[in-house]
Amino acid sequence: MSDAIKELRKEFTPKELWVIRRSEPFPSTLIHKTIAFITGLTLMTMGRHPNPPPPFRSEAEMRNAFLFRHSVCAFVWSLDWISQGGADNVRADRLRNDLVDVIFATYATYFDGLLSKDEKALRVYKQARFIVTAIS
Repeated sequence: MSDAIKELRKEFTPKELWVIRRSEPFPSTLIHKTIAFITGLTLMTMGRHPNPPPPFRSEAEMRNAFLFRHSVCAFVWSLDWISQGGADNVRADRLRNDLVDVIFATYATYFDGLLSKDEKALRVYKQARFIVTAIS
């Protein structure tokens, strides 16, 4: 996963990285990259799924799909690591724990919140919920 975060980081300009690190509002270029990445990750995940769901019939159906919301959470989680300088020297067990938290955050986007004291999991949930709500 640290390699995937490193590869994603390369997609951003220095100005975009500055915005990500400071939690500033995204410029339009970063919004477009975000949408493209989330959509691409969703489609890739569907293609690799052992029992893929049927194609989405509408944007609303896509927004409510678990694989889409999980892609949103995975993207937000990756940005969180990028904002901290990356995950190159992070232990594998810590990354695995984070990935479990990403799944919990994904489920929480369907409900009123995430019952957790884990700050990163709560950040992922809140930012993912914002994105899902904003595109609704």
